Amino acid sequence: MIFKGYNTEKGETVLLSIDSDGVILGLDDWRSIEEKSVRRYSEKQDIQGKMIFEGDSIESVLNGLTMTVRYGEYEAYCPEDEEWMTTVGFYAEAEGYGNMPLGPTEEYARVIA
Repeated sequence: MIFKGYNTEKGETVLLSIDSDGVILGLDDWRSIEEKSVRRYSEKQDIQGKMIFEGDSIESVLNGLTMTVRYGEYEAYCPEDEEWMTTVGFYAEAEGYGNMPLGPTEEYARVIA
Protein backbone atom coordinates (compact mmCIF):
# COMPACT_ATOMS: atom_id res chain seq x y z
CA MET A 1 0.00 0.00 0.00
CA ILE A 2 1.10 3.54 -0.69
CA PHE A 3 0.53 6.43 1.69
CA LYS A 4 1.83 9.94 1.94
CA GLY A 5 2.71 11.85 5.05
CA TYR A 6 4.45 15.02 6.19
CA ASN A 7 8.06 14.46 7.25
CA THR A 8 8.79 17.11 9.90
CA GLU A 9 12.54 16.51 9.67
CA LYS A 10 12.62 17.11 5.90
CA GLY A 11 9.83 19.72 5.94
CA GLU A 12 8.00 18.08 3.05
CA THR A 13 5.41 15.48 2.14
CA VAL A 14 6.91 12.09 1.31
CA LEU A 15 5.52 8.82 -0.06
CA LEU A 16 5.45 5.80 2.22
CA SER A 17 5.18 2.22 1.03
CA ILE A 18 3.96 -0.32 3.56
CA ASP A 19 4.17 -4.02 2.79
CA SER A 20 1.64 -6.69 3.84
CA ASP A 21 3.53 -7.26 7.11
CA GLY A 22 3.21 -3.57 8.05
CA VAL A 23 6.87 -2.77 7.36
CA ILE A 24 7.51 0.74 6.05
CA LEU A 25 9.77 0.50 3.00
CA GLY A 26 12.21 3.08 1.66
CA LEU A 27 12.10 5.40 4.65
CA ASP A 28 14.94 5.48 7.15
CA ASP A 29 13.24 7.44 9.91
CA TRP A 30 9.49 6.90 10.03
CA ARG A 31 9.27 8.56 13.45
CA SER A 32 9.56 11.97 11.78
CA ILE A 33 6.24 11.51 9.93
CA GLU A 34 3.50 13.65 11.45
CA GLU A 35 0.86 11.10 12.51
CA LYS A 36 -2.24 13.06 11.49
CA SER A 37 -0.79 13.81 8.04
CA VAL A 38 -0.78 10.19 6.78
CA ARG A 39 -3.26 9.59 3.94
CA ARG A 40 -4.05 6.53 1.79
CA TYR A 41 -3.48 6.39 -1.96
CA SER A 42 -6.74 5.71 -3.81
CA GLU A 43 -4.94 3.87 -6.62
CA LYS A 44 -6.43 6.48 -8.95
CA GLN A 45 -4.84 9.33 -10.89
CA ASP A 46 -6.20 12.60 -12.23
CA ILE A 47 -6.20 13.76 -15.87
CA GLN A 48 -2.57 14.90 -15.52
CA GLY A 49 -1.38 11.61 -13.99
CA LYS A 50 -1.17 13.02 -10.43
CA MET A 51 -1.84 10.46 -7.68
CA ILE A 52 -5.12 10.97 -5.79
CA PHE A 53 -5.03 10.51 -2.00
CA GLU A 54 -7.66 10.42 0.71
CA GLY A 55 -8.47 14.01 1.70
CA ASP A 56 -7.48 15.53 -1.66
CA SER A 57 -9.77 18.09 -3.24
CA ILE A 58 -10.52 17.33 -6.87
CA GLU A 59 -12.37 19.32 -9.49
CA SER A 60 -14.39 17.91 -12.36
CA VAL A 61 -13.17 19.38 -15.65
CA LEU A 62 -16.61 18.47 -17.05
CA ASN A 63 -18.70 20.73 -14.82
CA GLY A 64 -16.39 22.49 -12.33
CA LEU A 65 -17.77 20.58 -9.31
CA THR A 66 -15.32 20.52 -6.39
CA MET A 67 -15.22 17.27 -4.41
CA THR A 68 -13.26 15.83 -1.50
CA VAL A 69 -11.91 12.29 -1.72
CA ARG A 70 -12.90 10.18 1.29
CA TYR A 71 -12.48 6.57 2.37
CA GLY A 72 -15.12 4.63 4.25
CA GLU A 73 -18.63 3.29 4.00
CA TYR A 74 -21.06 4.98 1.62
CA GLU A 75 -24.27 4.26 -0.28
CA ALA A 76 -24.10 3.86 -4.07
CA TYR A 77 -26.84 3.09 -6.57
CA CYS A 78 -26.33 -0.13 -8.55
CA PRO A 79 -28.15 0.21 -11.89
CA GLU A 80 -27.82 -3.51 -12.61
CA ASP A 81 -29.59 -4.52 -9.38
CA GLU A 82 -31.68 -1.32 -9.36
CA GLU A 83 -31.04 -0.67 -5.68
CA TRP A 84 -28.86 1.30 -3.28
CA MET A 85 -25.99 -0.72 -1.86
CA THR A 86 -23.60 -0.10 1.01
CA THR A 87 -20.03 0.01 -0.25
CA VAL A 88 -16.67 0.46 1.47
CA GLY A 89 -13.87 2.23 -0.35
CA PHE A 90 -12.88 5.57 -1.83
CA TYR A 91 -15.63 7.98 -2.83
CA ALA A 92 -16.16 11.65 -3.66
CA GLU A 93 -18.07 13.97 -1.37
CA ALA A 94 -19.52 17.25 -2.66
CA GLU A 95 -21.78 19.81 -1.04
CA GLY A 96 -25.37 19.36 -2.20
CA TYR A 97 -24.73 15.92 -3.72
CA GLY A 98 -24.83 12.38 -2.40
CA ASN A 99 -21.55 10.51 -2.00
CA MET A 100 -20.31 9.23 -5.34
CA PRO A 101 -17.89 6.47 -6.41
CA LEU A 102 -14.69 7.97 -7.85
CA GLY A 103 -15.09 6.26 -11.21
CA PRO A 104 -12.55 6.88 -14.00
CA THR A 105 -10.83 9.93 -12.45
CA GLU A 106 -8.21 10.01 -15.22
CA GLU A 107 -11.03 11.12 -17.54
CA TYR A 108 -12.58 13.95 -15.50
CA ALA A 109 -10.73 14.92 -12.30
CA ARG A 110 -7.97 17.40 -11.56
CA VAL A 111 -6.34 17.48 -8.09
CA ILE A 112 -6.60 21.06 -6.79
CA ALA A 113 -5.49 20.66 -3.15
